[in-house]
Amino acid sequence: HLADNLGYAKAAGIIDELREKGTVILLDAGDALHGTQEAIEYQGSSIVEIMNCMDYDAMALGNHEFDYTLDTLRERESEMEFPLLSANARYENGTAAFTEHIILERGDYKIGVFGLTTPSVSVSTRYRKDLPFSFTEGDALFAQAQQQVDSLNAAGCDIIICLCHLGLDEYYAPNTADALAKTVDGIDLIIDGHSHTRLDFGLAVSDTLIVSTGEYLQTVGVI
Repeated sequence: HLADNLGYAKAAGIIDELREKGTVILLDAGDALHGTQEAIEYQGSSIVEIMNCMDYDAMALGNHEFDYTLDTLRERESEMEFPLLSANARYENGTAAFTEHIILERGDYKIGVFGLTTPSVSVSTRYRKDLPFSFTEGDALFAQAQQQVDSLNAAGCDIIICLCHLGLDEYYAPNTADALAKTVDGIDLIIDGHSHTRLDFGLAVSDTLIVSTGEYLQTVGVI
C-alpha cells in the first residue's frame, strides 16, 4: 500500500483505518529522528512524541540517530514507548548496546523482530569517535543475525522479521539487505532503510521478502 507524500498526519490516518480492520504491527526502519526541519529543531524529541502517539511497536537504530551526540540519543531512547533495536551494536566485551530483539504476540502467533544497523555509523556521523561501542560488519554481522534468528526460533516464534537500516546500494556492500537475505537462513521479512530505496512490490531474495518504502515518510508500506 503506497501513497505519495504522506507525512505523519496522513500516515496516522491510514494506520488507524488498518487497525479498525485487524491487528497491526507498526515498525520504522530508522533515521526517523533526523532529516526534516521538525526533527532537527527539537533534536528528534518531537518525532518521538508523534511516534509514541501512533503506538509504534519498534524502530531500527539508524546512522543519523547519532547526529545529536550519543547522550541526546540516549535521552530520546528514554522517551520512547517502544524499543530501539540494534543487535550488532556491541561493547568491547560483547554485550549489546541497545535492545537486540523483541517478541510480539498477536492472536495465535509469536512474531520475533530483531534490529540491525549499518556499520557506516563509524564513518557517517561526526560523533563517531565518541561512541563506546562498535558495529559488527561483514561475516560477523551475518553471524550475529543468524544468532538472532536461532534465538527467536528457539523461543517459539512463528514469523521472524529483521528490522534493519542497511540499504540495498552496492556502495554499502557487503553489509546490504540482499546480502543478508542470501546469507542468513530463516528470516521471513526484511524491512529495510538507509538507501532510500522504494520497492513498490518488495524484492524476493531466497526465501526472504525485502521491503523498503523510500524516504521521509513519503510512503507507507503494508505487508
